[in-house]
Amino acid sequence: MVPTMPKARARTKTERDTSHPLASIVRDRLVALGPFAHMLVYRQGDHLFIAHPGPPDQPNDIDPVLRISHAGHWRFGLSLRSKGRWQPLPIAGALNDLIDEAVRTFEPWLAVRPVFGGTSETAY
Repeated sequence: MVPTMPKARARTKTERDTSHPLASIVRDRLVALGPFAHMLVYRQGDHLFIAHPGPPDQPNDIDPVLRISHAGHWRFGLSLRSKGRWQPLPIAGALNDLIDEAVRTFEPWLAVRPVFGGTSETAY
């Protein structure tokens, strides 16, 4: 009997895929443009997301900031998460150009967020 390798489980549309080739391209471009190595880039469904990772005690509690959608051929569109909804932006183009413009426009949204610890204690 020939041993067989277990089949890899197919990802569902709701799972975050951080190893998708386009996620790697976006992540590498972000790092090349500035101090954005902390950002989480993943594919979920038909979109790529750029998100802040969750705090150390809740790593799955991510905060998506930007969504990249395929707009046909080699064009992509950008949306910003605002008030719990995705707001389409008038920014579209080739993926690297889109990331360049996203960083220029939304750099403050992508900056490292400070983590405050111990502020809920009464010993100030």
